[in-house]
Amino acid sequence: MAAALVFSVVIFLFSFELGHVSAFLKPRLFVFLGLISYSIYMVHWLIQNLFVIAGKLAEKIFSVQAFLDPGSPKLGTSTLQGDLLVVVYFCVVIGVSYTTYRYIEKPCRE
Repeated sequence: MAAALVFSVVIFLFSFELGHVSAFLKPRLFVFLGLISYSIYMVHWLIQNLFVIAGKLAEKIFSVQAFLDPGSPKLGTSTLQGDLLVVVYFCVVIGVSYTTYRYIEKPCRE
């Protein structure tokens, strides 16, 4: 019950859009990400699993090591490689999320 009260106060305070946090979140990038956030929520898990499946296929087809530890769902055999794959993953998630927002979510709202 206390959590509901705390979250109500936080939502009330942020609804005025004053302060450093609100100013930090006003740039177009953050507004855009907020706009497509539901689509991000809906597609991120699927895309993550597709990345893992692609890594497993690459291991079988090309006989390369795609994972640092066998059986681990974390792609990449080094920190740099893993970081680059995370950047690619984020770009794919945002691209697919924008597409699902534009062609599914937004028309259904209208």
